[in-house]
Amino acid sequence: MNKIIPFKKELTFITDIYDITSISLEHNYKIKDNEVTGEFIVSGEYVKNRTNTINRTFKILDNIGFFFLLRVNVSIRSMFLLLGLIYQLTI
Repeated sequence: MNKIIPFKKELTFITDIYDITSISLEHNYKIKDNEVTGEFIVSGEYVKNRTNTINRTFKILDNIGFFFLLRVNVSIRSMFLLLGLIYQLTI
């Protein structure tokens, strides 16, 4: 039987986002005694939209890197046998 545990986190960027050009999800976790502890790392690059103050129709695009560290600590009831973890990133 599969058990889905939603993990929702809002990520705040320092500027407005025009387009996300790359994104990566890495993980570092341990499973011990039906408890998952560790972290997810969300990183990549995005383009911010900046308007030129002289001519409002001219747009300058800058690539900016981002990095978010999301700590995870989830306990699973003992009636479940925890064999592994499958994760998914939704944008």
